[in-house]
Amino acid sequence: MKRDLMRDLIIFAVASIPVITILASLEQSPFEYTLSMMGNWFGADERLKFIVWGIITSIILTSAIYYIYKKTEVKNKDTYNSLLISGIFLMLTVFTPTPHRTPIPYEIRSFPIDLHNTFGILFITSLAVSLYLFSKYISQRDKRISSIMSRFLTIILGGTIVMIIIFGMTGIFEIFFFLSLSIALIVIERIAEKMNQKSLNNAQQ
Repeated sequence: MKRDLMRDLIIFAVASIPVITILASLEQSPFEYTLSMMGNWFGADERLKFIVWGIITSIILTSAIYYIYKKTEVKNKDTYNSLLISGIFLMLTVFTPTPHRTPIPYEIRSFPIDLHNTFGILFITSLAVSLYLFSKYISQRDKRISSIMSRFLTIILGGTIVMIIIFGMTGIFEIFFFLSLSIALIVIERIAEKMNQKSLNNAQQ
C-alpha cells in the first residue's frame, strides 16, 4: 500500500512540473521571454517566483528519476551521480543572475557564455547523460524498452532545439522541454512498473 502511494505521489508530482512551469510564465509572455528573463528582469516578486519554481522542479525531477532508478535496480554510480549533479545545476541556474538585469530589445538579445547559461547547459547535459546511462542499463534487460527511451531522449532534446530555432530564446522551448520530459518520465515509470511485475511473476513460477 505504501509503495502504491509513493508511486501515485511521484506521478502526480511529475505531472505538476509542466503545470507550474506554464503558471510561472503567465505573468509575462512566454512567447517573448524565457523564465530566466522573467525572473531577472521584472522585479523581486518575479525573481522569487523563478527561484521557487527552480527549487521545486529540481527536487521533483531528481526524486522521481531516482525513484525510477531504484525501482529498476540501477547499480551504476555514474547514473546516480549525473542525476544528482543535474539537480544541483538546475538550482544553481535559478540562483545565478542573468548578465542583463533589465529588459533588452529582442533584436539584440544574444546567448552569452556566462555562469547562468553555463549552469543551464550543464543541467541539461548531466541529465541527458544520466538518462542515457539508464537507457544503456535497460537495454541489457529489454532492448525494446531501451529503444523507446532513446526515442524519448531524441524528441526531448531535438524538439527543444527545434523550438529554439522556431521561437528563439523564449519560454516556449522551456515549456516544451519540461512538458516532454514529464510525459517521458510518466511513461518510463509505467514501463518500470510492468518490468517489476514481470520479474516478480517469473520469480514466483
